[in-house]
Order: sequence, then structure tokens, then C-alpha cells
Amino acid sequence: ASSGAPELAEHELLPPIDPPVRPPPPSRGPLDAIDIHVRPFADVDGAVLIDVRGPIDGYNDRQLAGALERAVGDGARAIVADLEGVGYLGLTALGCLASTLERLEDRGGDLLLVGAGRRVREALALSHLADRFADRLLPDRAAARAHLAGRA
Repeated sequence: ASSGAPELAEHELLPPIDPPVRPPPPSRGPLDAIDIHVRPFADVDGAVLIDVRGPIDGYNDRQLAGALERAVGDGARAIVADLEGVGYLGLTALGCLASTLERLEDRGGDLLLVGAGRRVREALALSHLADRFADRLLPDRAAARAHLAGRA
């Protein structure tokens, strides 16, 4: 019983189709790193500015933790974290901020967050840290300078 279609010899058959190859997930490398600059803050004795740019997530939160740890270890009495350029703040980073605040308070110091956008404020609220940082969320560096000058 011939179907009318010509018979193909085995060597004329198409090779089997391999399953599609999925591209690898996007690389998380140097392009995703955050940019952190640490320097003395204005003319406030013992205050350090940590200027952060980029999303702080599980891939790079150690950079923020290291900067905070170094500032505390070097004797900073107050840290001003400028988060204006931070669009995302992960849970580990929030924990680092909270533990740094606690360490600074133990020695009479403070941690101020300036320029925090909507997403950073939402992360603080979702992690139940909004109340802890309520008086420490300031609009800009000038407000932080005034806050610290009032404590002196």
C-alpha cells in the first residue's frame, strides 16, 4: 500500500531537531556593581558621608556593608548615607543599616539617610524599619548637616 509519496532513503532524512538552546541568564558582573564613595562629611567632626549609587541587592550588598563597617571601625560618630541614587534596597542592606544605627547609638552616634526615594522608603516600611529611621530620613545633605549641628 503505497501512499503516493516518494520513499526517502535513510541518508536523505533530516537530522533530528535538538531542543532549543536557552540563552544563559543575564550576567551580574561589574556593570551591576554599586558605586560607593566614602569621605568626611562637610565640617562636622567625626561625621562620614557614604554616597551610594545603584541598586543594592544580594549581589552587591556586601559593598555597602563593608563601607559601613569601615566607617564605624575607623571611629565615625555619625554616618550620612546619601541614597538618592539608590532605586532598590534589599533586605540584607536594610539589616546592615539597622545594625550600623544600633552600633552608632551605643556610642552616642547617629546614622542619617538622605535623599531616599519612594522605593527605599517602601522597603523601610515593609521591613518595619520606617519607625526606627523616621527622624533620620532627611531630604538632603544640608538637612543632615543642620541635624548634626543641632546635636553638637
